[in-house]
Amino acid sequence: MRFLIKADRRMVVVFEPTAAEYVMEPGKNIAVEWLGDSEDGMVSFEAEDFVVHAPSGGYSKAWDSEGIEIYIGPESGPDVGSPSQPSHPTRPPAQTSAPREHRAGGWYQADGACHRGAG
Repeated sequence: MRFLIKADRRMVVVFEPTAAEYVMEPGKNIAVEWLGDSEDGMVSFEAEDFVVHAPSGGYSKAWDSEGIEIYIGPESGPDVGSPSQPSHPTRPPAQTSAPREHRAGGWYQADGACHRGAG
């Protein structure tokens, strides 16, 4: 699953379970991809932090607005070097539609906006 985090103010994005932090400036975004077999990852807004919880048994990868991968744990960042994971900054896969998640009450965009009705 892939989704985009956008902010209209400065905030800290925290990636769990590694507790890696990334300061996001207004007008910037972070593309996040959850990898693994489970789809039970979660996002939450706690105090001034936006928290991204990786799915059970899986992990997260993230890229900044310029497409440079953000180091958030051992499975991410430019130091991961294998044929399937290049050792240089990479760009996330292209989004084909706006990322969203269905929960009780409607569809939620990654920015937290709720869009009621069928999607």
